[in-house]
Amino acid sequence: MLKVAAAAMADATLPLRAERPRMGALIGIDFDFESTNFHLRWYLEGIFPQWRRTHLAHLSDAQVAVWLDALKDACGPPLTASRTLGALGSMVASRIAREFRFGGTSFVVSSAEASGLRALQIGMRALQAGELDAVLVGAVDLCGDLRCIAAQTNLRTTAALGDAIPPGEGATALVIKRLDDAQAQGDRVYAVIRGIGAASGGGVDGALPAAEACFRSLSQAATEAGCGPSSGILLEKQGSAFASHDLSEIQAVAEWSAQNRIQPILGSTACVVGGTGALQGLASVVKSALCLHEEFIRPCPSPNRQCPKSGTRPERSCPSGPSLGAQPRRSAPGDCRRLNLRWQLHACST
Repeated sequence: MLKVAAAAMADATLPLRAERPRMGALIGIDFDFESTNFHLRWYLEGIFPQWRRTHLAHLSDAQVAVWLDALKDACGPPLTASRTLGALGSMVASRIAREFRFGGTSFVVSSAEASGLRALQIGMRALQAGELDAVLVGAVDLCGDLRCIAAQTNLRTTAALGDAIPPGEGATALVIKRLDDAQAQGDRVYAVIRGIGAASGGGVDGALPAAEACFRSLSQAATEAGCGPSSGILLEKQGSAFASHDLSEIQAVAEWSAQNRIQPILGSTACVVGGTGALQGLASVVKSALCLHEEFIRPCPSPNRQCPKSGTRPERSCPSGPSLGAQPRRSAPGDCRRLNLRWQLHACST
């Protein structure tokens, strides 16, 4: 995450070691399975007496102690004060803020696949309230950890049918500012955030949001953005490949599109980079922003998914410029978020 954050700072032409008292870091994360390594060392000590009676009865106490220490060290180094602090999720944002000398609010956000989008929403509201002048928003997840994959029972079920989106992992980061400040400072602007919508529904027992919650989040984002009927809309779907997960979203998109006389171009970042957990929502934002900036919608690699065809160029039919990029992401139980992006061509530079 630190390397990706540095790359985002460099792309924004921000010196890495300058003092920035009014810039913060907001990072979306999920559970780090590496933290379970601490418990494994303790678990070995608990079950070792039984192992000794069964397999190592011929060894002396001194030999057994050496054998046990070597086994624990093979699982991971011992727990120390420094390693405890390093394992805390909050350290991700803290280290970034310290490395780049941010003096503003910096913390992590954990909200499943909506973690990155939630961090972006908090950063956007902080800019609107005048609390910060710039925010480094990021997200990171290492979903390729074997323990994480083993916990995904749905992935194993759909993999047998050949319709599963494989797990992906990585990190992404972007720098956001108020548009007036970015223009005054001559910054390159990839896209402008015009609205964010968030809604919950489906009850505490439901693992997925109801279609009504998805519809409300879409409506909120479009209303805040002031987007009317348009034929040039890129709508990023969840794209989980699980029919039960996608049904409510499909219903909400169909109803919202019909009411607003919109024929959206559907996209899915997940079918390009895989299911990336806490990173997934913000990865969709980055993809959509690049599509707007380059005026080119990249296709989905799988012909079985309902995604744009190769070489699609969105139409500029909204009065204020381009169109909407809506990135839906969910966090249990039943939370759904949407983001609205627009072109800002006169603010872009090569």
